[in-house]
Amino acid sequence: MEGSSDLEVARSTDIVSWTFSSLAGDLDKPLLIDSSHQSRWLSYNQARTHVRQLISGLKALGIQLGDCVCLDSFNDIFYNVLILGIIGAGARFTGVNPSYTAYEVTHHMQTTKPKLLIVEPSMLNTALAAAEAYGLPRSAVLVFDEHETNLYPDLRSWRVLLSQGESEFEQVCDPTTTIAAYFTTSGTSGLPKAAMISHSYLIAQAAVHCEKTSALPYSVRRLTHGPPFHGFSTPIVPSSIRSNYPIYVMRRFNETNFISCIARFQVTETYMPPAVLMSLPRSPLCTTENMQSLKQIWVGGAAASLKSRLPLYEKLSPDAQINMVWGLTEVGWVTAGIWPEKLLDDSAGRPLPGFSISTAAIDSDAPTPDEPGRLGELIVHAPFPMLGYLDNPAATAAAFGAASGGFKTGDIGRVDDAGKVVVVDRIKDLIKVRAWQVSPAEVELALRQHPDILDAAVISVTEAVEAVEAARAYVVARAGCGLTPRRVRGFVGELLARYKIPAEIVFVDAIPRNSAGKIKRGDVRAWERTRFPAGEDEAAP
Repeated sequence: MEGSSDLEVARSTDIVSWTFSSLAGDLDKPLLIDSSHQSRWLSYNQARTHVRQLISGLKALGIQLGDCVCLDSFNDIFYNVLILGIIGAGARFTGVNPSYTAYEVTHHMQTTKPKLLIVEPSMLNTALAAAEAYGLPRSAVLVFDEHETNLYPDLRSWRVLLSQGESEFEQVCDPTTTIAAYFTTSGTSGLPKAAMISHSYLIAQAAVHCEKTSALPYSVRRLTHGPPFHGFSTPIVPSSIRSNYPIYVMRRFNETNFISCIARFQVTETYMPPAVLMSLPRSPLCTTENMQSLKQIWVGGAAASLKSRLPLYEKLSPDAQINMVWGLTEVGWVTAGIWPEKLLDDSAGRPLPGFSISTAAIDSDAPTPDEPGRLGELIVHAPFPMLGYLDNPAATAAAFGAASGGFKTGDIGRVDDAGKVVVVDRIKDLIKVRAWQVSPAEVELALRQHPDILDAAVISVTEAVEAVEAARAYVVARAGCGLTPRRVRGFVGELLARYKIPAEIVFVDAIPRNSAGKIKRGDVRAWERTRFPAGEDEAAP
């Protein structure tokens, strides 16, 4: 990335025009490739044509400037094409996790207020229940029937959007203030919020991945399995389209298929969360022969120490590097390892172009003395941060409440003498389960909806086997109700996605709260030293 020149471009154009402004190589070669069916692919020119068709189709369907369109699907070669079509029509993209329950999808729709919902067939039952609860008519639901048959004869295929001719990309007057997408982010005060993301944010993030091929000693061939609606994955495909780098798209992660794709397609760059990083070397398929093509791996979504990276390094070629990423939905990727520097420490790399990082005294907005290596809350000054939380000015003000005006990350860390960032802990209560954010407050709210649960508190614990985070819930149950951990998890599973279900349930007599009624999480965390005392089928007292 060229740094300041890319940031200037991000201030002056829209993400769709930026993505389709390449003149690199053969624009009719396979570019977006289905990793399971290599005959199913899109070239640069085909992707551009489909985006123009989608713009025309969305407008014909009545989508207007500023409307929101929601996608509910696993990854696919057309997913990012749909994103670009939605944004190119002047609308705003938002995506939901395919594992969401009707309860979660309903909240997402109530927050982002979509006018159109595009859903994969296997998610239709959940999505239709949520749409009904929100008040979206069935005529505003299209089926993304690329991999499964639509069993609802009254619902139209998303391909009706491709039959209305073509339209130009909608002009954007100010990319820095024009909303292109709503990304959800879990807070500590309740249900997820929607971060308003600008065109400039998306361009600046994607530009990081547009390496100048003359500076790389290998040809770029990428593999992605990440959810396109997640901030870690968002920059990958637009940058690949702009640079005309072939990218293989997996619908969802499967370890065997992932390794097979790397070996078969001679993949040179890929992305993964720490859970995959740690499990991959234990696979019998993860051999030096199968992994030798890899040159760069980006790891993000949660922390991963150098020690946890070393087993995978043993399987890679000597010149390969594992790049750590530190970022947040509200500001995007903040730091990363970038070729050719090889990170062989516990840092998360250096700030990306346009970013600066300072520290503030913990539990205070005041800056700490400007001393290298001093611990404090990490404050991020981003070139194009989110424009705020949708319809939530109080949360927006709190997020940018640092004395310097930067974004308060809630992470404790330091900047070392070499300018690299080291993240050591979190002030926030957010739990990272396999790179997915879990809000304790959201899980507590779900738990308290059970008629026999009087109170609950959720904290993060570390699973000994994988050395990764999990959620533990302390629950106050109604006397004599006979609740068991299995029943509690079953109830939560009806309301929340699987990854949000607490790994452990511990029954207690009371949850410690202060005079204002807030949970005293420090006191709850002190219980963490006492391991789960109840058996799986042991009822609450």
